[in-house]
Amino acid sequence: MHLSKIYIKNFRGIKELLVEFDKKLNVIIGANGQLKTSLMDAIRLFYSWGEPNRDIEITKEDFYVDITQNDDGTKTITPSTRIDICYQFEGLSAQQEGAFYQYLERKEDGTIVARVHLCFEMKEKGRIYSSYITGKEDNGLRADWNTFHYFHPYYLGALRDSTRDLMSTRNNLLGRVIKRKIDRAGSESDVKSIVDNANRLLLQRQEVKETQIGINANLSQINSSYLKDVELHIEQNRIEYIVNIIKPFLPYSTTDNSGFVLSQNSLGYNNLIYIASVLSDIKDCHTDDNVSIYALLIEEPEAHLHPQLQVNLYNFLNNADRSENSQTFITTHSPTLTSKIPLDNLILLKDNGAFHIGNCFKERHTEKIVRKATNPKKFLVEKDVIDYRKMIARYFDVTRSQLLFSSGCLFIEGISECQLVETFSKLIGKSLIDHQIEIVDTDGTAFYQFLMLFNSSDTKKRLPMRAAFITDEDQFTDSKDKEYNLDNLIENGYAKLNVLRERINSGQVSGRINNMKAMANNQATISICSGQKTLEYQICRANVSANKEETKGTWLYELIQKINSEGIVKVNSYMSGLEDRDMNEVEQQNVALLMWKCIPGKAGFAQILNSFLLDKIDEAEEIKFSLPQYIQNAITFLVP
Repeated sequence: MHLSKIYIKNFRGIKELLVEFDKKLNVIIGANGQLKTSLMDAIRLFYSWGEPNRDIEITKEDFYVDITQNDDGTKTITPSTRIDICYQFEGLSAQQEGAFYQYLERKEDGTIVARVHLCFEMKEKGRIYSSYITGKEDNGLRADWNTFHYFHPYYLGALRDSTRDLMSTRNNLLGRVIKRKIDRAGSESDVKSIVDNANRLLLQRQEVKETQIGINANLSQINSSYLKDVELHIEQNRIEYIVNIIKPFLPYSTTDNSGFVLSQNSLGYNNLIYIASVLSDIKDCHTDDNVSIYALLIEEPEAHLHPQLQVNLYNFLNNADRSENSQTFITTHSPTLTSKIPLDNLILLKDNGAFHIGNCFKERHTEKIVRKATNPKKFLVEKDVIDYRKMIARYFDVTRSQLLFSSGCLFIEGISECQLVETFSKLIGKSLIDHQIEIVDTDGTAFYQFLMLFNSSDTKKRLPMRAAFITDEDQFTDSKDKEYNLDNLIENGYAKLNVLRERINSGQVSGRINNMKAMANNQATISICSGQKTLEYQICRANVSANKEETKGTWLYELIQKINSEGIVKVNSYMSGLEDRDMNEVEQQNVALLMWKCIPGKAGFAQILNSFLLDKIDEAEEIKFSLPQYIQNAITFLVP
């Protein structure tokens, strides 16, 4: 039995939210302020419902407040007066159907589920009244209160103190595990006998006797008529007290009984000890009880753990407990963890919605998405979707998985664009970093699998953010051949230069561009932005204008002059040979091509240009650099 679905209305910042869960592991991700903790607390509310001492209650501050912006600039604030949280459980065993018969409802497909609806109403004078309904809503049934005792939460909050929880002398986790094993073994009398014997030996110590005598001597001087002599003894020998004073201990070695207590240990390792103790308790409970349901809720398990240990923890949690009656819920900001989690176990909270990453690849072949632009009837088939899913799973490393926490994504071909695009965005006052836009290096032109994250016509099957893709049209790929180097271009009256320009202009656009546009599936949240040639050429073309002096005054021209003084002389020679007038389109293209051929390798140039531009931005009053239009389009699409 597991929690399969939760519906929340008017709880804290959640106006309305429906979330479906995996039966074992659920990793809830999202940026700050996306209500991950509120979702966890909504789960805790029910699991703690039958606890004698709840650690979570509904207060006035938990009711949703609706804020409406009026036309006149004022705001209307409307606090809600009712919170509704509905829980659905699936996978009940025959025993559980019997225990929770008042919770049951038969769905249209014949499957049986268990439902609980908690309601909290704020009435006069801020008083809060709670109620619940089990089973079908219209029946209005209330299950026996004792049935709620079958639900058990284990919560490790983001601001946790696992050391305190482990060292507590009252009802601590470790004590519960030990007591349960003692009860099962029927060894309580043996344990008490051991402790009683130790107590007798302790009380026979001269130090104890002397202390007792001293206390009685003082009492007799205070008032010998009314006060009797006292005796010292161990306060309790109840088994609950005995097991609660047993604490984790970390020896210095396997042969040494000395060591240190948990308060001397790191917070990270104490968190691991606590989690290991919880899972031990859950496993132990299952030995005696096949009805109870357990929830392990951990906020930010990465806290105090280095990346490798985060991965170890995930592997442990994923494999430690195979019971059908326990679930794990985790919130995290860690890309290290996210990159290791299967897509089906990732739940993204964003803009008051819950999005299952695995849904981006679920039954997508039914949408009839065009795969090849040249053949509008060639749709994505199931095998295509499966292959793309595998690719995404491989591509989601620590860096690329950060896109799930972003406000939008910019996909580029390689590291060169990655270095430059953020600087480009600063030049036009639309910093991608400031707007939480993730720049994703696809390491080539492998864009299709990433398109699958955004291109569904079903809002439940696409990520709720914008995505822009920057790529080259790759017209005339032979343009990089030695035949078209700078020296060859300027020979014979620039004959090769004119050939290169014509072949680029008449070159065939890569089929990838149109295929990507087809796969975008007409989604308004996707933009495909392409440039005619390589990034370096497009930068040159953007910074060549009709006016020769303006071209020479650009930052790009200044940089090329620094890194290739011989080459820029040849560019100047071409411009000097032109008539004393503004350059036409053909001439501007020629100048851009010559400047392009002055530039060193792509990666090296990107580093040089990026550093140069950053220095210029810091010192300049006027921007003298123009972005290629397709890159500017991508940036403004993400940051309007």
